[in-house]
Amino acid sequence: MKKTLYLLTLLALFSLTACGQVKTTNLAKKADIQPTALKNTAKIEETVPNFGNGLFYFAYGSNMSLARMTERCGQDNFVDLGKAQLPGYSFYFYGRGYANIRPMASQTIEGVLFQVKDACLKSLDQVEGYPNTYQRQAVKIDWKNTNVLAQVYIVEKDQTMGTPTAEYYQIVLSGAQEHNLSDSYINQIKALAE
Repeated sequence: MKKTLYLLTLLALFSLTACGQVKTTNLAKKADIQPTALKNTAKIEETVPNFGNGLFYFAYGSNMSLARMTERCGQDNFVDLGKAQLPGYSFYFYGRGYANIRPMASQTIEGVLFQVKDACLKSLDQVEGYPNTYQRQAVKIDWKNTNVLAQVYIVEKDQTMGTPTAEYYQIVLSGAQEHNLSDSYINQIKALAE
């Protein structure tokens, strides 16, 4: 009963978010609920045992790199759940040369799903310039045939295209390669960086 009520609450929040009726920033915390899968909940619980009340976070840029995440969060504050997909969005480097995403129904972004503790999320907020540069939103991620509500950082104010520095590009590329993202997706990242 409790699990059913919990899932219905998540679905209601997700529906309101999709309709623009609820601000998506840190929904799980504001609703005082724990983030979890929208279906197949047992898979998530079996995969990440004893990790407390961590939030799910989807990385698509330099944070796909385990070295970068460890540098930013410390190795005890996150769990790497592996590659995942975000349908309905496209990847690009925005005007300042950093990774960004934007809605595009025909596209799917590949990235990495993490479960992060509050300390990690606060650190990511700081380095990502939240809320001034990047906004944090809740989005539905496809992970191992499971839908997961996860936090993602998006720059909404700058839709212009940019070119990443060689150093930043290498971090993004290494994160994509270490998580075995598809060759076609890695080639797309390479093409956007030229």
